[in-house]
Amino acid sequence: MIHSAIFEAHIAARIARLGLGIPHLNWLVSMDYDAASVRAAGWSVRNNRFRLVVDAVTAHLSRSKFIACSNAVARSFVSRLGIPSSRMEVIYNPVAPTDWSADAEDVEEVRSALKIRPGDFVWLSVGRQDRPKGHRLLIEAFSTIARECERHHLILIGQGPASAELVAQAEGLELVDRIHFLPSVPKVGPYLRLADAFVFPSLIEGLPVALLEAMCAGLPCIASDIPAHTEIITHGHNGLIVPPGSADSLTKAMLLVAKDGELRRLLSSRSETESQKRFGTGTIIPEWEGAYEKVALETARYSDQIA
Repeated sequence: MIHSAIFEAHIAARIARLGLGIPHLNWLVSMDYDAASVRAAGWSVRNNRFRLVVDAVTAHLSRSKFIACSNAVARSFVSRLGIPSSRMEVIYNPVAPTDWSADAEDVEEVRSALKIRPGDFVWLSVGRQDRPKGHRLLIEAFSTIARECERHHLILIGQGPASAELVAQAEGLELVDRIHFLPSVPKVGPYLRLADAFVFPSLIEGLPVALLEAMCAGLPCIASDIPAHTEIITHGHNGLIVPPGSADSLTKAMLLVAKDGELRRLLSSRSETESQKRFGTGTIIPEWEGAYEKVALETARYSDQIA
């Protein structure tokens, strides 16, 4: 069986299926052909259309199975590729307890390394530092938070083509001692346990694992109003949703979370309990096992029909 996860791999696997009859499962993790995604990522419209044609034709010819990481991604591909919904299934990204847990000693080691005092408020965001992820917007919002709240810190874990630009932005705002840039970390768990809240202002997502980890860790989460986020966060219940691209709205939400301890407690409790059950490996891994079994069985039946 072939399990492919990016465009080039999808095409190669479908060709292998056509030529050799190899069972194939396409794993879809982003809404590649939605106009909003193309605009936010700055992709070439012409190239995107060409990829769409190749994607649609090979998808129909191969009769492969599709697994989407969210209902938003599933709807997008069913609509854009015109594939039958019967060949599409949704399985959320899994999160393991080791991804969000950490020993107290590890948490204190991180706190000491970053020179964050006990009692300081810590904001966290994890992800590739690219313009569609919204980090520039987050730094702009945090600059207001930092002026109003003296003992607040922002930790940004990740790197990418926008990293140098983001560091320069923090320097220009004189926030280098309050914003901590970490290109990579061996384990994200200690940072999730150190943080008081998580912010994810991305403009493009299929289903962000970083956000799932934060929710499973019980962090109050603020995320942008895009389909992948609203599928897992109900505004005011297990997180806060803000208009994408609005620094003012993001600032207001962050101030609300920072100043309302009861709100943080409620968001944390609901997020942790519901997310661990919904996205934990104990729930998701059996779904993947079942998907593999179905692909193998359906492929065997298809081969028998051809023979």
